[in-house]
Amino acid sequence: MKLSKKYNTVTTLSKTIALILFISLPFIGFYLGMQYQKGLDQPLVNSVLSKPETKACTMEAKLCPDGSYVGRVGPNCEFAKCPTKKP
Repeated sequence: MKLSKKYNTVTTLSKTIALILFISLPFIGFYLGMQYQKGLDQPLVNSVLSKPETKACTMEAKLCPDGSYVGRVGPNCEFAKCPTKKP
């Protein structure tokens, strides 16, 4: 099957369009990639504000006068109060 010459002829217009595309597309891709990277580098405000900071306390224990033990609790990792004996 032979194609008509008008479909397989390289014209000045087709060369110009190809040149513009080959030059402009890499720059456009680079610019879009840089914008995407900027979006990844910025922290998401909603996720930062909604998540409370968690702090890990050491696994130490304190011996109370009644013989029981208490561990560290709270945001400052202080020892919990020893249980008091009720008369």
